[in-house]
This record gives sequence, structure tokens and C-alpha cells, in this order.
Amino acid sequence: MRRIIVILGFMTIAWLLSAQNEETVSVSNSINLIGLTSEINLSGANANYYNTRGLINEQNGNYEKALDFYSKAVNIAPTNCIYLFNQGIMLQNLDKHNEAIEVFEMVTHLDKLDFEAFIALGVSYGKAKQYENAIAAFDNAIVLRPSYRRIYYQRGIFYNLTGDYTKAQKDFKKATAREPKFANAWYNKGVNYKDMDKWKRAIRDLDKALEINPNMVDAIMVRGVCYMNSDKITEGTADLKRAAEMGSEEAKRLYNKYCVGDN
Repeated sequence: MRRIIVILGFMTIAWLLSAQNEETVSVSNSINLIGLTSEINLSGANANYYNTRGLINEQNGNYEKALDFYSKAVNIAPTNCIYLFNQGIMLQNLDKHNEAIEVFEMVTHLDKLDFEAFIALGVSYGKAKQYENAIAAFDNAIVLRPSYRRIYYQRGIFYNLTGDYTKAQKDFKKATAREPKFANAWYNKGVNYKDMDKWKRAIRDLDKALEINPNMVDAIMVRGVCYMNSDKITEGTADLKRAAEMGSEEAKRLYNKYCVGDN
């Protein structure tokens, strides 16, 4: 994957891990360690060093430090799509979604064929509740790679959030057809039918989600709601009670309100 590319050579990571001074990179030492005889661009070496330190901190869950290192790499190489992408992912992980959007927009401007960047852009727009923009980003990703099944699932979620239930259902159908064991796609397909008050169809799809993942508490709760609306009170009560016992506060609220009369 492009996010773990290291451009200096096969011993670079070990050398970078042992480096003590983050501000200074010795060109002669890098040549000796990597076995190169040609000159190395110093600014490129520094940028790659910061990017690698960012990856290490990201893997350790230190997102603030990772962002700081990725940002240093971007400052040195401001048009490098790898460094920009990594910076955007950290902004996304830190819930700085508007800043992440700016970064991913820049990446997609620099490389209009960057499939991953369009997906990341769509996710950031979605987290910023800019659902129409999220859909547009996923549209671009689908043009670039129409066979990638999970894009349809993601776009379907945002169609559902905008109230375009018909388009959402089409996307969820594509997602489940391409990946029949994808429990989350079946779950969201069921939620979509629930939002259209199509209770029996919703129950059918939620059943499929639970066949794949029997402990999907949200699917149990939503199925309970669908049963209740289908006048299958016994089944609905059982599902809401089970989901509540599994730790769902919303299921507990619904169970108390509709099943035991606690208003």
C-alpha cells in the first residue's frame, strides 16, 4: 500500500528509528547505511524521515504526534500526495474534519486518479455532515474503480441520511450482491427498509445480517422495532429485551417505554 512506502532504501526504517536528532539528517551516513553511491536530495530525505516517524506514531495510536510529523513532511514537500494523504487521515482520526477535507481536496486536485483519496474525502465530508458532498466524492471513486464493492455501501449510507431511500436501497443491493457475507451492508439495507416503513423486508434483511453476525446488537434492536410495528409484539419484545441485556441503552429505553410501560 502506498501509505507505507519508504523511499530511501531497505535499511531506512532501522536507521530512522535510531536517529536522535529529528532536525538533522546526515547525507553521508544515509549513503553508508543504504549502500548508495549517488547523491541524495536532503529535503526529500528529511520529508521521508518525518513521514516514517508519523507512521510509527500512528501505529502506536499517538495521533497528535503522528499529525505533527506528517505536517512537517508536508511542509518540506507540499505537493507529495503520500504525505498529504497521511496528514489528512490523522486529521480525520482526530475529528478535525474540515481540515481533513481541505487536505483531501488538495490530493484529489493533484492526482485526479487517486481512488483512495476520493474515498477518504467522502468519509470526511460524511463525518462533517456534508452528505451531498460525500456522495459526490464517492461518485468519483466509483468512476475510478466501479468493482470496489464497499464504496456502494458507504454511498448508500449517505443517500439514506439525505432521505433518498430509493438510491440508498440500490447501493445496498449492489453491496450485498458483491459481498454476500457483509453483515453491515445487510444491516443498513434493513435500516433503509425500516425508514421506508417496509417492515417485512427490513426484518428479512436484518435476519441475514444476524445470520452472519448473531451478536450485532443494533440489528437485534432495529428488528425488534420492526416486529413491534408489524404487530408481532412477542417477537419485538424479545428482541428489545435481548438488545437491552447486551448493553444497548436505546433498546433499554424502547423496551421500558413500549414493553413494560415505563414512560
